[in-house]
Amino acid sequence: MKNYFYILIGLTMTIVGCKKELIPELISTAGSEGIYINGMLESEPINLNSSGNYYMYSNFSFDSVKEVYIFTGELKERYCADCGTGITLKVTNYIKSPGGVINFDFDSVFNTNCIYWNDYTVDELGLAEIIIVKDNQPPLSSRSCFQPNTNRIEIKNVESYKNNELGQKTVKITFEGKVLLSTPQGYKLFIFDGSFAFGYP
Repeated sequence: MKNYFYILIGLTMTIVGCKKELIPELISTAGSEGIYINGMLESEPINLNSSGNYYMYSNFSFDSVKEVYIFTGELKERYCADCGTGITLKVTNYIKSPGGVINFDFDSVFNTNCIYWNDYTVDELGLAEIIIVKDNQPPLSSRSCFQPNTNRIEIKNVESYKNNELGQKTVKITFEGKVLLSTPQGYKLFIFDGSFAFGYP
C-alpha cells in the first residue's frame, strides 16, 4: 500500500511538472510589426492583424501558360475548422518571364502609383486582385475595372521584409484602396488600408 502511495505521488508530480509548450508557429510577432488590414465593407468594419491565431502567408507562383509571376499576401487564421474572415491580395508582375527566368523589379511591380483591377487585358500583366472570405462563405472578389476611380489600390510604401516560413525573401507593402467586390446579390464597396508581405523569387 505504501508503494502505491509513492507511485501516486510520483505520477502527480510528473503531471504537475509538465509544462505545455506553445507551438512555435503560433507565436507571432508580426502584429507588432505592422501587418494588418483595416476597412469598411459597406457599413461593416473589418480589422485584421497578424497576432494570436491570425497569420500573414506570403508566397509567389509562376503561371507557365502566361509566363508571369504572381505575388500573394494572405492574412487569415491558422488551423481553424470554422474560420473567420480572411483577406488575400494578389499582384501579377508587369513583366513576362519567358521560361520562368526571374524578372522581378520592385519599381515595376510594387510602385507608389495606382494599380487598377482590370480583367479585360489578355495577359493580365499588372493585374491586382483582392479576395475576402468570411465565415467559410463563397469569396468576395474584385478584379473588374468598371469604375477606374473606385476599383483601385494605391501603394504608399515598399520595403524589404524578413524571410517567410518557406525561406523566401519578402517585401512589405503599405497600401490603401477602394474596390467593388462582386457578390451573388450585386456589388459591395470595400474601402481599406493595410500592410501585407509578399514572397518573391
